Amino acid sequence: MLKPVDFDRTLILTSPHYYALLVTISKDNKVNVMGLSWFMFTSFSPLLIAISVGNTRHTYKNLKEIPEFSLCFPKPEIAEKAIQCGMFSGKYMDKLSELKLETIKSEKITPPVIKESIVAYECEVMDSFATGDHSIFIGKIKNCLGDIDAYEHIYVKDGYSTTVSIRYDIK
Repeated sequence: MLKPVDFDRTLILTSPHYYALLVTISKDNKVNVMGLSWFMFTSFSPLLIAISVGNTRHTYKNLKEIPEFSLCFPKPEIAEKAIQCGMFSGKYMDKLSELKLETIKSEKITPPVIKESIVAYECEVMDSFATGDHSIFIGKIKNCLGDIDAYEHIYVKDGYSTTVSIRYDIK
């Protein structure tokens, strides 16, 4: 039976959620990685994806300075590191160094991609707009990368406190 619950409880009830790593770069060429579940595909032609980032976040500042990002879906092998990317601010911590995350050079944008990803999208910001305490950034997908031998990716559940790996078969 449905009854009133707080928003945090709804996040638990609708778990698991996709989890991705959003990679941005500052005008000073410092790379930042943020954990992200608030994204969606918005168009096939052109290929567009929307991400939601808090207006006070370090990542928000980077996106305004250099309007490009990579959206990387981490493999289970780096699940714990990926979750930590959503717990600490890149303003105070170099997450790549501290968490020992490896990157590879992007082909079409400035921010790199996370090496241990099942899929990575290289995106250029086409538009952005405020939606309360967050802003939506619309990214045009410039390049798609994928590990065709990988069959698992991570999701978050229990209010983003737990990761779960889901395996799928491609036939």
